[in-house]
Amino acid sequence: MMYWWMDLVYLAALVVLVWAMYRMHYASEMELEGSDNNGTSINVHDTLASLYPARLVRQTGMIPGQVVVFYWVGKFILAILLPLLIAELTGTLSLFVFVLIALIGFFAIDIWLQLRRRHRVQAIERDLGYFIDLIAAFLKSGMNLSQAFRQASQYGLPKGNFLAREVDLVARELEAGSERESAFNSLAERTGVKDLQRLAAVMNVGFRVGAPITETLESQSALLRAKQWEQAESMVSRKSLEALFPLMLVSIPLMLVLIFFPAAVQIYEIFSMFVGTFG
Repeated sequence: MMYWWMDLVYLAALVVLVWAMYRMHYASEMELEGSDNNGTSINVHDTLASLYPARLVRQTGMIPGQVVVFYWVGKFILAILLPLLIAELTGTLSLFVFVLIALIGFFAIDIWLQLRRRHRVQAIERDLGYFIDLIAAFLKSGMNLSQAFRQASQYGLPKGNFLAREVDLVARELEAGSERESAFNSLAERTGVKDLQRLAAVMNVGFRVGAPITETLESQSALLRAKQWEQAESMVSRKSLEALFPLMLVSIPLMLVLIFFPAAVQIYEIFSMFVGTFG
């Protein structure tokens, strides 16, 4: 039986948990500004800092230093609240199951962050080919690199787009005087997109040897389109195989009813006539 004060404790913990999750979600929607956009250093105790997945948090679109408190609050509340609540509902809970549920609650936020990063990376990969073509078009029109990034983030991609927010940050860095190699490396680090890491490496080599940026971007765009086409073909093939199994579940019983059952009935009738004639 749950006492009233335990209900209040659970309710208060739930409110704090919802508040922490809301703040983390709100942080991912905020404009990417601040001193810790590119890095992953945070002002917390060294032990917690070594356990805090700052890079993962940044690759979900949040600024690590702004959500570190909400991250740890959410983890400890879930680790304590979830097993206690299940124990109250079930009436009995072994120590092993209690610890297992506590671990699941403790790492639930990390799983949520992994899912958010995966969704963000996939969204950036879908828009990357179009974005590169757009940058190349702006460069051909006579703009410099920072202007091309600024125009692409403001007018080429929808407002609130994951890639647009990161591109706008690159434009600010270039306008502030940051080196181009550092800006592109930071972009790849912040997003965790392998195609952007490859693009940053290729462009950095092009900057060193003096290769035309427009041609480099166009070649990378062609590679991205070919990769996306292969992924689309692979997805179609996988979906076809997935659709084959339910089709077989429907078609095989139908084939048994429409073909084999009438044939079996006719064979049975012929066998009965044969037995009646010579019996």
